[in-house]
Amino acid sequence: AAAAGGLAACVAAPAWSPTKAHEVAGNLDAALSKKATAGRPHESDTLIVDTDVGMDDLAAITLLAAYGFPVKLITTTCGICLPGSGAIHVQQLVSALGLVPAPCVVSGAEDRRREPYWEWEHEQHEQLSLLCASLGAPASIHAPPSMEAAADAILEVARKKADDRGETLTVLALGSMSNLASAAQKDPCAFRRIDRIIFICQARTPEAKPDYHHLPYNAMIDPEAVRVVLRSHVPLTLIGQDCYPKLPWCSALADDLARAGEAPTANAPLTARILWRILRYDPQQVAFDPLAVFYLAHPEAFVDAEPMAVRMSKGDKWRFEQCTVADAPDTEGV
Repeated sequence: AAAAGGLAACVAAPAWSPTKAHEVAGNLDAALSKKATAGRPHESDTLIVDTDVGMDDLAAITLLAAYGFPVKLITTTCGICLPGSGAIHVQQLVSALGLVPAPCVVSGAEDRRREPYWEWEHEQHEQLSLLCASLGAPASIHAPPSMEAAADAILEVARKKADDRGETLTVLALGSMSNLASAAQKDPCAFRRIDRIIFICQARTPEAKPDYHHLPYNAMIDPEAVRVVLRSHVPLTLIGQDCYPKLPWCSALADDLARAGEAPTANAPLTARILWRILRYDPQQVAFDPLAVFYLAHPEAFVDAEPMAVRMSKGDKWRFEQCTVADAPDTEGV
């Protein structure tokens, strides 16, 4: 939906509680052990995952496999993964999970990491390499990283969306929006066939201190890409810090899975073993990108805020922030 002077974005606010942790763990345990059939997504729902390939991203992809969501395409974007390595890790995971039909994996923009995060990103990369090495031989990705190739792949899926059969197309934006922005600029009409984008990011609230420089990671990597996607007017759902469960909730989820007897055992499904390994590395990895999957699988755990106008300001002190519809839009109406 569009509002005068900007895009109407919807922020999902959580209703996390110990009870909800047990409910999610129970449903997740059933999905991991393939006991659940009810609540599976309709086959007309199609997903694109645009990921910067962190540990939480791999957890999200594993959860999508466990819940049975049909992923058509996975594109890698800049952020946590080192240049050229993201698509290889994703292909290893997809191959190991044996997804049918297997999503296409395309190596997109992977070259805009920021120096202040290099140490953290390097630690993530080491853990990713260890995890993916345990899944089998490295996948063969013949094409070098290409933002244009990722944009073309996104547009191809959008163009083939079967509106006459009620097919819906959702993009899970789990990293920077570089690939999505490239697609929006290349073919705006095809890009608008996307029904919604779920973005793991938070807009600065009006209550924040005036001097607070809001730098959400997924927006910081490529601020201009966020501006381009806002101008596309594809409906945007933001899931940000207000939604992140605290460590005790994440630990409770891991403990519940352990007590269920599935995750730690050698004969457990691979989805369970991968998720357990990620939770053992850091339980809070389930608090970030996996929330996009929980939003799809457990909408009752979230409370949708009223649609709101957002903007990406310019300059060195840019802000991705909520605004009022009375605020003057830019020359392109955003």
